[in-house]
Amino acid sequence: MLACISAYMKETTFVSLKDVARSQMPRMEALNPILLTIQFCIDLVDELLVVSDKEIAQALSLIFSECNLVVEGAGALSLAAACKLGTDLNGKNNALSLSGGNVDPKSMCNAFQVSSID
Repeated sequence: MLACISAYMKETTFVSLKDVARSQMPRMEALNPILLTIQFCIDLVDELLVVSDKEIAQALSLIFSECNLVVEGAGALSLAAACKLGTDLNGKNNALSLSGGNVDPKSMCNAFQVSSID
């Protein structure tokens, strides 16, 4: 499945999710999970935000130091994005999902080191 998705992504230039969903449907019929994901994104996602590895490491460090929790890098993405948005979230209802605990000690140490470098 991943090889199929990878091959598809290499062949296609994405302009927007809506354009892809409309123009690529015949080619994508075999990839129903992708169609569902694209439709969910079209319906529910208002904005995308990119965070750096350093921002993820800072979020991991913050979660560990403030909550005594260990989460995976992907599980800290929501906090990294919230920290990046900062005051843009003030006065709004916010919910963050923190997940995963499959982290080896070396990775956590690397995250702490990266997050402390300015």
